[in-house]
Parts: sequence; C-alpha cells; structure tokens
Amino acid sequence: MGQYWMILNLDKKEKMFLGKLGETFFEVHSDLQDTLKAFALPEMPKLGAKKIQYSLALLTNDRDCGRRGLLALPAEILAEITGSLDSIYDLICLAAACHHLWEACRVLIQKQLKGTTWAGCRIICLGDESDDLPPTVALSEVEQAEVLEWGNTTSEPVDYAPALLWSYAAELYEYRDDDVNLKRGLRMLILDGPPAVAIENMTDRPWHRSDVLRNLSKRLYVRQAVLNKLWEELTLRHPQLKQEWNMAPCVGNALLCRICWSTSDNAAMNVKEESITQGPWAGDRFDVVHMRELKMDSEFPQWQDVSEEVFAVLRKCWESELRCNAE
Repeated sequence: MGQYWMILNLDKKEKMFLGKLGETFFEVHSDLQDTLKAFALPEMPKLGAKKIQYSLALLTNDRDCGRRGLLALPAEILAEITGSLDSIYDLICLAAACHHLWEACRVLIQKQLKGTTWAGCRIICLGDESDDLPPTVALSEVEQAEVLEWGNTTSEPVDYAPALLWSYAAELYEYRDDDVNLKRGLRMLILDGPPAVAIENMTDRPWHRSDVLRNLSKRLYVRQAVLNKLWEELTLRHPQLKQEWNMAPCVGNALLCRICWSTSDNAAMNVKEESITQGPWAGDRFDVVHMRELKMDSEFPQWQDVSEEVFAVLRKCWESELRCNAE
C-alpha cells in the first residue's frame, strides 16, 4: 500500500503534502528547489525612453522628481506610509513609481520576500507510519509541549511527541504558500518599463546548470550539473524519456532522496534502498544557491561535494523504476 509523506518545515511550521512516495518521487521537484532559493529584489534597471516605453513622469531626472509628490514629504512620513503597507504587492506598486521609492522600499520588500523562502530552515520528509524521529532531530521543549498538548485532545493520547509529529503537522501546520502563486501574482501586477523588467529578473528563475543544493548543517553540497549528466545517461539508455521532461532530476529530487524519514521502510518504490526511508539529512538546514556564491564563501574549502554519492542513489532509483515499467 505505502505510507503517506509530508515535507515539513520544522521552523516555520509549514508543510507540503506528497502522498505516496512512489507516486511523487519521480516528478520534477522544481517547486521544492525554488522553495529553498532566497528571493533577492534587484535594482530597477535604468532604461532609456528609446529602449522601452515608460511613463514620462518616471523618466524625469532626479532633481525634478524630488520637488513634488511623495518625494516632497519628510522622510519620517514617507517611512510611515511604506511601513503601513502589509501587502508585498502594494509595496512593489508604490516602489515602482520611481527609482527613489524603489530603493526606499527595498528593505521592507526584502523582509517580506524572506518570509516566502525555506532557505536555512530545518526540513524533513516524514512518513505517517513513523513512530520516532532521527537521532539528529530534537524537538525543543516548547515544540514537544505543543505536540503533546495537542495529542491529549485526540482519542488515543501518546506521551511521546515524535510519534505524534506527523498527525500534529497534518492538522496544524500551514500549507506552504505556493512559490508559483507568488511569482504569478507579481507578474500580474500592472507594471511597465524598468519595474516590470526588475520583477521579471527576480521571478524568472529556471533551473540553472550552476545551481547548488547546500546542506548547511553538514557543509555538503550537490551540483545540478552532475544531475544533468544523469539525465543525459538515462535518455541515452532509454530514448523514450526524451519526451518525459517532467522526469528530469533536479536538486529538489536530490534533497528528497536524502531527507525522507520513517521507522517503517514502506516507501512504495521499486528500488530497495534503505537510505530512502532513513535519510541521512532528515531535519538538516538547506538552501539552493548559484555555484558562484558557494565559492565566494571564505570557508568554501571546508565544504564537501557529495554530488556523485547522490547521483548514485538517484540513478538506482530511476533505473529500478524504468526497469519495472518495462516489464
């Protein structure tokens, strides 16, 4: 039958429901990959009128712009106005008025964008048949008290918090705000010219060959470039896969094969790989960055590239699935 799985953000108390692992493992988990990327508000490009049609009021020079409208207000009042806007969409619409307001709103917008990412959080993919957590994952006293208090309201109270975590999260964790919806919402704003270009630059983030999944807890990383080689190898052996682009592995899949945890080995998958349900990274902290950013880390020599190790696990999973489907 197979147990049901949820990806849990233990810090933000958010969840992503997967269902049975064998039914979702081979999908492209680009949404999970994007969830671990931190949005960064880019500068508004300074485009000339000949390159792009834009409101003449916004193409005036800095000196003229400061003589009227919002920019004529004292800084304290302007801060009150921007600080009163709770919606990121309202903030960006205000910021889009001119380059001055774009910079004035940058800190507030960045703060709200930070709330949309799971980068740096403790993440585990938990099976509903598990009655314990990995030894490396310890719930705080407050977290245990919350889980046990909820457990006492159920028909079958349990005095061991980890055994209740899946049910507790299913009931009380918030569903992850869909990153796709945020990007779609930002793109639907009626913006033109430089603000529209800036938003496009921020939200158009396809998988990049230089993407790197980082395990921040253990200082390990997996390169997307290596996973691309796995797909090339698989499509060479199984030409029919070239039409199945939704099965191409990304670093989101690399994460999933390392963070699943259950005391039951029932994964409903064709591969016999103990590490799938006893993920060595379950509960660790992660993010996804460009390889360039990782190399800029002053402690980069201390990071270990485990791309080939994860490559081997994913290859075993894909080959087992394809072999079973062919029979």
